[in-house]
Amino acid sequence: MMELAESTNTKNQLAERYQRNLSLINRNEDAIVVRLSSSGIPAKIYFEILELDRKINIIRRNVGLTITFEEAKAKEKKVKELVAKIWNEMQKIIPYFMEYTPAQWRDFNDSRDIKKMLIEQSKTNRNVKVFVPRTEETAQMVIALRILGQKRIEYANKGNLENVEKIVKFLVGVAESIKQLNEQFRIKVNTDGQNID
Repeated sequence: MMELAESTNTKNQLAERYQRNLSLINRNEDAIVVRLSSSGIPAKIYFEILELDRKINIIRRNVGLTITFEEAKAKEKKVKELVAKIWNEMQKIIPYFMEYTPAQWRDFNDSRDIKKMLIEQSKTNRNVKVFVPRTEETAQMVIALRILGQKRIEYANKGNLENVEKIVKFLVGVAESIKQLNEQFRIKVNTDGQNID
């Protein structure tokens, strides 16, 4: 009886998650459907990007108030450098993307109809997430990392372990870079909007 209650609870949670995801997609044209797993973006990187997205947004909202313009520009420069590094690596691995810039990330996001099909998986899979970017830079990162994740699976299926290893090592480095940015961007804002870090 206990197992049945837990199973029903899990089904209800997944159904609620699906409805939330559907709402996010319908309200946000820039929403990106992400699958967290070995066949998509590693969960560790995804959650670090979520945190970075929030912090960049806080910095931009507080520039000139609790954060100096110089501080904000320095932090923004680091983020843009990381975006460029990720896109450069993606372009090296997949030359098709050479003619594109990070600003064109929307060209590689799914249509609303495809997103709806993808989130159908969230009815049974907790690893399907909808990322609603607050910043262009994190959207650019997520799209490039999603493409690299798909390419890694393609290489693995073909037995091209050398390229799989190259992508995995790169992803490990990206995870560390994002983690370092999050540590450098440590910001706590109190209820008065004052920076208390």
